Amino acid sequence: TISQEIGQGGYLDSLITSLINQPTSESIHALVDFAIYLYKEEKYHGTAYILEPLIQPSHENFLNKSILDIILLAASSYQKIGKNKRALKLLKKSQKHLKKLQEFERTLDVFSFLGRIYMNLGELEKAEDYFLEAYSSKEKIAGGPWEPKLFEDFGKLAAKQKEYKKALDYFKKQNC
Repeated sequence: TISQEIGQGGYLDSLITSLINQPTSESIHALVDFAIYLYKEEKYHGTAYILEPLIQPSHENFLNKSILDIILLAASSYQKIGKNKRALKLLKKSQKHLKKLQEFERTLDVFSFLGRIYMNLGELEKAEDYFLEAYSSKEKIAGGPWEPKLFEDFGKLAAKQKEYKKALDYFKKQNC
């Protein structure tokens, strides 16, 4: 529970549950702000504990476009605590939101993240497929700050596939 992670009594868990079950715009945004704070403090269990219940249809009207950020933050929290399959489940939900909200510039973030998760799970072919999707979305959207990270992802993947020359080429591109 979050109370155990941050050293508080069980009342904090009760308060969070109450806010999630009887949401208002203010309570939802307060919970998101608290989750962001916990993430910055490297309290990833607490971050995921707060955010995952918010990712449900009944809360979407409170979250609007920030739903993608919340999903990515929750997925990142799960990844950092080694729960890659849980992170995958959330990222798959984000694909629906990408289309619904027409957030095409965020496609790169989601596909890159999916690729990294699959790489962590040792599913290198799936990882490559998602990195290629990310690259494809990058080509459709001119510019963007993600390119160096994408080359890093391709480099790590090539290294895991024992294609070291290819990996080196990607890491060189990352630093250009």
